[in-house]
Amino acid sequence: MIAGYSILVASWKDIYSDWVTNNRSLGHWGNVNTMYKYGFLGMYGVGFSFPLLLGLPGEINTFQFKLYKLEIITFKSLNSTF
Repeated sequence: MIAGYSILVASWKDIYSDWVTNNRSLGHWGNVNTMYKYGFLGMYGVGFSFPLLLGLPGEINTFQFKLYKLEIITFKSLNSTF
């Protein structure tokens, strides 16, 4: 869970560092490319941190070789081109 927070806060810090470095203010946001950059950094943080914060899904299916082999045989019999 700590990793999720660190990724999210790091994306905010990237935006803040760019804001401070380029002397931005509420009246001077920059151009459209700047907004795209901030949007990308923000969504990057959200996209990679929220699965860690909300919990990863458990294992849904287990692999069984016998069932896999049966499916392959069934598929080959239905589609004679393979």
